[in-house]
Amino acid sequence: MAGDLVAFLLASAVIVVFPGPDTLVVVRALLAGGPRHAARTAAGVLTGLVTWVGAAALGLSALLAASHAASLVLRVVGGSYLVVIGTRSLLAARRDATARHLADATVDVPATSP
Repeated sequence: MAGDLVAFLLASAVIVVFPGPDTLVVVRALLAGGPRHAARTAAGVLTGLVTWVGAAALGLSALLAASHAASLVLRVVGGSYLVVIGTRSLLAARRDATARHLADATVDVPATSP
């Protein structure tokens, strides 16, 4: 019994000490956009967590575990959504790089004397 408690406390400490992906997303938002952007990101993360906990409480997790078809549909839809987000991100990065390249490009026109 004491061994189980020690193992639980050690596992809990590791979970609390090491940041997860949610924390890293909020920290990235803080560094990139400031406190207001980080607060909006944290609100989005919280909304996602509350939605997931609510779905689990309503039995959606059990339904997905029991139904292979429902699980497959959710995976395909989720994967497609990630592909769309990734594609949009890559295209935006390419647009930004092109805009920076055009802004940095200067045309040297030789000075002419009359």
